[in-house]
Amino acid sequence: MRDEVEVVANTIRPYANPTETYQYYKLPYCKPKERQWDDHDLGELLTGSRKVVTDYRLYFGVDQTYAQLCKLPMAPDVMKVFKDAVDEDYEFEMYVDDIRLRGQVGYLIQEGIREGMKMHYYLNTHLHFDIAYNDVEAEEGKNKIVAVNMTMASSDPDLEYHYALSPENIAKTPEAIFTYSVKWHNRLDLLYENRNVDKELIEPDDLELHWISVINSFILVMMLTGFLSIVMIRILKRDFSRYTDLETGDDHALEDDSGWKLLHADVFRFPTHLNIFCALNGAGAQLFVMLSVALVSSLLGIVKPNKRGGMMTAFIVLYALTAGVGGFHSARMYRQLGGQRWVWNILLCVLIIPGPLVAIFSFLNSVAIWNDSSAALPFGTIMIVLVLFITVALPLTIIGNVLSFFAAMLPTELSHNMLAINFAIIYKLHKSKQPVLSEWVGSIGALLQCIVMARLAKIYRDNISSKHLIRDTMHAFDISSDSVQSIGKLSWKQWFAVLLPVPQPLGLAMAFPGVSKIQTVTFAHVGKNKTTALLMDVYKHPNTPSNAPIVLYIHGGAWVMSTRETPPLPCIYQIAASGWVVCVFDYQKSPKIAFPEQLVDAKRAMAFLRRNARKKFDANPDYIVVAGESAGGHLASLMALTPADKSLQPGFEEVDTSVRGCIDTYGVHDFKDRHGVYFYKDKDHIFVRFIELLVMQKKMSDADEDWEKASPVGWLREEKSSDLPAVIPPFLISHGTLDTLVPFGSSQVFFEQLQLYRQRAQQTPVGGVCDIFLKIPGAHHAFNYVMSPRAIAHGQAVAAFLNNLYAKTKDIPLHCASELATAQIAELAAAATTTATARL
Repeated sequence: MRDEVEVVANTIRPYANPTETYQYYKLPYCKPKERQWDDHDLGELLTGSRKVVTDYRLYFGVDQTYAQLCKLPMAPDVMKVFKDAVDEDYEFEMYVDDIRLRGQVGYLIQEGIREGMKMHYYLNTHLHFDIAYNDVEAEEGKNKIVAVNMTMASSDPDLEYHYALSPENIAKTPEAIFTYSVKWHNRLDLLYENRNVDKELIEPDDLELHWISVINSFILVMMLTGFLSIVMIRILKRDFSRYTDLETGDDHALEDDSGWKLLHADVFRFPTHLNIFCALNGAGAQLFVMLSVALVSSLLGIVKPNKRGGMMTAFIVLYALTAGVGGFHSARMYRQLGGQRWVWNILLCVLIIPGPLVAIFSFLNSVAIWNDSSAALPFGTIMIVLVLFITVALPLTIIGNVLSFFAAMLPTELSHNMLAINFAIIYKLHKSKQPVLSEWVGSIGALLQCIVMARLAKIYRDNISSKHLIRDTMHAFDISSDSVQSIGKLSWKQWFAVLLPVPQPLGLAMAFPGVSKIQTVTFAHVGKNKTTALLMDVYKHPNTPSNAPIVLYIHGGAWVMSTRETPPLPCIYQIAASGWVVCVFDYQKSPKIAFPEQLVDAKRAMAFLRRNARKKFDANPDYIVVAGESAGGHLASLMALTPADKSLQPGFEEVDTSVRGCIDTYGVHDFKDRHGVYFYKDKDHIFVRFIELLVMQKKMSDADEDWEKASPVGWLREEKSSDLPAVIPPFLISHGTLDTLVPFGSSQVFFEQLQLYRQRAQQTPVGGVCDIFLKIPGAHHAFNYVMSPRAIAHGQAVAAFLNNLYAKTKDIPLHCASELATAQIAELAAAATTTATARL
């Protein structure tokens, strides 16, 4: 019999507030008959973990296409709880074989404009587990799980994976059926010891400590040190000059009562509050030793940072064990400075750090208990920490204090004035000579600098951490592990290109050596007299193999501006460096022409490549993937959806304009904005007016069908199924969450509609390559135009998608792809139709 693999649920939390955690079963999920708590160590309890074993039944190596967990009666009060959780974007945390997984409780779809907007809530009811194991040690009976990916969808189009939270659906289907499926893979390329490195070592809520930040901090410290040195040298030179004037009898020098010489006989005076001073020094020494031991233990493997709660447990235990260091250092300094009340010194040394922490903890824990949060510490855990403090920390502090009596004393006979100078009076006299406004200006400047630094830190965090989110999403993709692991890893040349203030052409040449624009060709003549030439730039690497696949790239610019010379070059260079031929072309712009002329020009470029790519570029004309960003993403999506519409190919109807895949980056997908993603007050808002006046050049009410054909979402309607290709190619859709020009919801709605269409049509992409939606947190419009870690990581993800697509579909002839039967497509797809969305 196969070994059972437990699925352990931990906590739920709102996406916007990861510190607000609750127990998993606070939501009315199906509960086990007997709740069985999983083992916790001290660190896990302190961080709010509350793991409980669920009723999911997974067996090692056993695939399950459908398994029912339970049937949950959906009463109105239960529906309200789930709707509130979906509205606040709650996510849950699970563990499979100690590998952490996160999933969304549900999702919502907004429909309509603001006044008439309808919110449709859906509860995720199906979990699909993709589990990889390594049987390299099978002879020892030690098959190891090396990776787990959990998604909210299923490869079975007939299986419901969500439940509509609405009164109408409850009346129709009073029970929500929770199901799950499991797929096992043997992956010899994944090592057991590396399985938690990416997900556990680098928390999504923390800033990543990268060497680029170390360099940045080092440069900042050096600059501040230099500025301070210059100021100090100037002050010392001025003081020396003034004291020289005193010796020569200059009476004006006597009027200045400031200067370092006034302090020379007072700097060695003992502080008045010896106990506090020495206790703080002892606490500092204790913390230094504790951190040093923790770091050395981590390097030696004694303490494992990737173990949940491991570092927290180590810090608690080491703080108690190093209490003797604090007591020894504090008492020794106290005796040297002539202190007599050594009992008070012991108490202060013990309480100087735990005291304030306990006060803060008491308040926060009370709030957590009041709100029934899992962050509230149980009474037993509090008692364990208290016992550890009383039985270990306090005795060691006393022992350290006693041992200080046997330590050698340093000489403390240092000369100083018998009468202390009242420096407060001197400060006030000195302050009265200075303008008061300068202090306010300095304070405001310091506040503004703190705000700017905090904002820069947020931008840096979003930029750097994007690679982990992109990598997690691509893990749902059945591609080589090496391609996924390389996402976000920059070479030293790429880091220099990112950091150095050099022109972009020089930075691109440094980051992607060898890639260049090899030629510019004319692919069409347009206009009334065919006098306007449309040009195409071709990018290629010298080592690109013969008959290489092609990416036809469509630049953005709101259909009215920009040219082929200003695309997002970091992404294009990344694709070309991966062995693809990239062709970027010009197309006619509005308002000189009206849509769909831009799309017709894109198809002209496709026809040119079909006829000339092999001869002119040594590229494969039968393998073309279309890509674009912004307006180019809109045109790219239409290129993938409209190869059967010959009205868009005037004069070259015989050419096959179908594509093998589509890369859509922050594209526009609905000219009518039927889902209200732009959040304007009526349908005549500025976006629709812009499309109406400049792009379409016709009113929506007068040409509704033309507006539908101009919108990728319009092509996915059920009544348009006959006009679509037999198999829609796989999509890679990317969008930044902070995009204010084309809202994030544009891509989100299109991706959801694409998945719904595939389910209705029982269709999977050729070769079993799945659609991917990359949600890029913190990214704005055109985030991939400049050299940055995020832009390079996104380019690497695009290259990984393309390489995987080519590897799986290169042997399928172009004309056979659309003729494959649904059963053949499903056989090729296997279980690879899982869709995934990157979440922060």
